[in-house]
Amino acid sequence: MNKYPLLSKVLVIGLLMLLLSIPLLMVRGVIQERSQNRAAATEDVARAHAGAQTLTGPVLYVPYTETFTRTVAVGDTGQTREERVTQSHAAIRFPTVMETRSRLNTETRWRGVFPVTVYTSVHQSSGRFVWTEVEPKEKNGQISLGQPRVLLGVSDLRGLLNVPQLSVNGQALPVAPATAAQRLPLPLGATIDLAQLRAGVAVPFTLQIDLAGTGRIGWVPLADDNRVQLQSDWPHPGFGGDFLPRTRTVSATGFDAAWSVPSLSTRAQQQFAQGGEQRGMPESFSV
Repeated sequence: MNKYPLLSKVLVIGLLMLLLSIPLLMVRGVIQERSQNRAAATEDVARAHAGAQTLTGPVLYVPYTETFTRTVAVGDTGQTREERVTQSHAAIRFPTVMETRSRLNTETRWRGVFPVTVYTSVHQSSGRFVWTEVEPKEKNGQISLGQPRVLLGVSDLRGLLNVPQLSVNGQALPVAPATAAQRLPLPLGATIDLAQLRAGVAVPFTLQIDLAGTGRIGWVPLADDNRVQLQSDWPHPGFGGDFLPRTRTVSATGFDAAWSVPSLSTRAQQQFAQGGEQRGMPESFSV
């Protein structure tokens, strides 16, 4: 060994590194096990309480049919004929402005040695829609509007503490779950009178949702102008998602945060219109 001093040093260093890696691997194994146990504890509490929540909507959803005449070829004869075609579509109108004031109260529940934060929250929103006429997709197409609905959704319906309170044009509307046959993009909704939709006329609304959840709460900014103010007694918020709050104050007694997200800053409207809500794709912000 004295003949090759450099080689002997390398071997000793390699042996020491190997010996040191053993306790490091043991510590890593313990950390992974604890992380898995913590995740299992959170999942267990969420299963009994409600999971992480993301609030979406409301949006104005109006199914319609377009009827038009098109010319089609008749076999190989070179002749043509006209046929009447009716296609089904849906018009979606997002709020021009929506302001939400939320209050979130937290509670710590234990599963073994693991603390899990759950919450109850109250969300009071106000805003307005402005209806614009549906333009035909085909030349000489005729539009026939169906039953308009105001749609909204939350990630885990089990977290609803009561029926959401929705008012449109000063009239309280009953909110009910959508059926599978309706194939609507959001799980909750209320029907409104078609006569309330006049081009260029604002349709004001208010909405209150009392919601429970576990761990995280977020919003999808679907309005042209989105404003959310959140107050909570939780002293350790973790702001996430695609947008951070414009202002925030954090203390030992809780936090106060405010978001302001214009539609020009987000692709949430386009993602929702393309069906992204069903895949959880629209941009959002959360705590």
